[in-house]
Amino acid sequence: MAYFCVNLVITNPKLYDALIEYFKSKADKQPATYNRPYSNLHAFFEFCVAQSYLRSNPLKDLGLKKRKDDGETVRHVDESTLEKLLKAIDKKTYTGLRDYALILLTLDTGIRPKEALSLTVDDVDLDKLIVHVRKEYSKVKKARILPISPVTAAAIGEVINMTPEEWGNMIFYFTTGLPMTTHMWTKRLYMYSKKIGVKVTPYSLRHTFAIMFLRNGGNQFALKYEMGHSTMAMTSRYVKLAQMDIENQHKIASPVIKLVRRSIRPGKRGSTKKS
Repeated sequence: MAYFCVNLVITNPKLYDALIEYFKSKADKQPATYNRPYSNLHAFFEFCVAQSYLRSNPLKDLGLKKRKDDGETVRHVDESTLEKLLKAIDKKTYTGLRDYALILLTLDTGIRPKEALSLTVDDVDLDKLIVHVRKEYSKVKKARILPISPVTAAAIGEVINMTPEEWGNMIFYFTTGLPMTTHMWTKRLYMYSKKIGVKVTPYSLRHTFAIMFLRNGGNQFALKYEMGHSTMAMTSRYVKLAQMDIENQHKIASPVIKLVRRSIRPGKRGSTKKS
């Protein structure tokens, strides 16, 4: 508590320097990655001010603010990368099969990492091809039922069959018998990313589901439900990105552009010759 002596903290420029350096190190991060520690520090400094440990909030003094997330930072993975990712997995091992099933589940439903890793055997019906996300593990505290494909159901079923009964009722485990964590799942995908030369994260797989769902004709309201969004605000970001993706693909693949671009020559406006 001595560190929080008012005079020591307020007159010590190292605190401000440390904050500036810390947030400079996160300058190239996505808004969510930047804003999370900002919110934690902001709450902590407000507590210090309320308890008279600080005269004011250093973040406010320095003019540091949260970053606006305009939706442009959504990262998804292209199909060729997904093919490489799936081929890089050794499905003959428990860890490989577990990772394979987790990837398929995310690409099939857009489920959040924490939601996926919280699933129990009772939460899946492999015959009816559904997964039940319980409200206590949902970010928005609402339960939802997600349909899955037969391929995903088969992979999950194999994982369950390979899991020793004494480990418990969860679906995804470490080889030590402890439930899988989002931190370890991120590390596993990082390992695969190094193998294929492209960065893949749990959330980039979730974003990929959303983009491909819309690209393949999925309804944005159905997407909102599957992703577990509380409002259409986040869903609309995917709609915008999917539209941009379609426009970019059109520029690349339009038959008209390919057929006539060689015959078109730039000219001045109104310079067409009359015959």
